[in-house]
Amino acid sequence: MTRIGVWGSLAVLVATLGLTACASMSSEPAPSLYRRLGGREGIAGVVDAFVTNALADPRIGPAFKSLPAAKVGPLKSNIADFICENTGGPCSYVGRTMKESHKGLGLAREDFDACNAALAKALDTNGVKAADKEQLMKLVQSLMPDIVGQ
Repeated sequence: MTRIGVWGSLAVLVATLGLTACASMSSEPAPSLYRRLGGREGIAGVVDAFVTNALADPRIGPAFKSLPAAKVGPLKSNIADFICENTGGPCSYVGRTMKESHKGLGLAREDFDACNAALAKALDTNGVKAADKEQLMKLVQSLMPDIVGQ
């Protein structure tokens, strides 16, 4: 190989390695849904708005209003921990299972749908992007068998 051929081949190799290194440095994993929701603070805002919306909804408000005031804070905390853990956050949900939590409440599909509407409105109020909202709503939808009819 000529001197120019060796140097030319070396230059192409260095350029290729450099581009590969740059590409791998910029290919960070996509942020988790937890991060896209705004982390712990963002989730807390969504949960606050959800509870406010649920209280105002004539279909499910009475059930939420029947909770003693001392239990509202722990309920919000449990909901936030559940969302945090299930969206890739660092939290640990230590509450009861969905089935245990809703046992004996006799919730119908309409109640579940009303809660989903309250959550969707809370996500909109907090400026959550449509794709992130859809992902969280799918997670919640997957819980329906453990909530409805228990």
